[in-house]
Amino acid sequence: MSSAPERPEVVAALALSALPPDVPSCARYGPWPGSAASGPVMAWALFAAGARPDDVAAARPEEEVRLAREVRELPPAAQRRWFGDNVTALSRCDRRPELRPERYRAGAPR
Repeated sequence: MSSAPERPEVVAALALSALPPDVPSCARYGPWPGSAASGPVMAWALFAAGARPDDVAAARPEEEVRLAREVRELPPAAQRRWFGDNVTALSRCDRRPELRPERYRAGAPR
């Protein structure tokens, strides 16, 4: 971070702090299905940290931003479940991410 960081830089650092700091060691020698969650989870974390929509759109691919926006429309408890489940997938090699927001809507089977 620069010595005089701008708002987008501070928000990005805050968002990044909520994610695992490194790939799991198992990913260095085998499959890591959770890697698919990296971009969408980062886009969601940027929004949750207070990033402006234009800043997120400039920093992340369109599909990740679209998915993060859909997740942000869920109730807060559902967003927490989505985030928690997918951060767990990011930090292990035996867990597939569940990125579909509809799986976290009220009444959806788990």
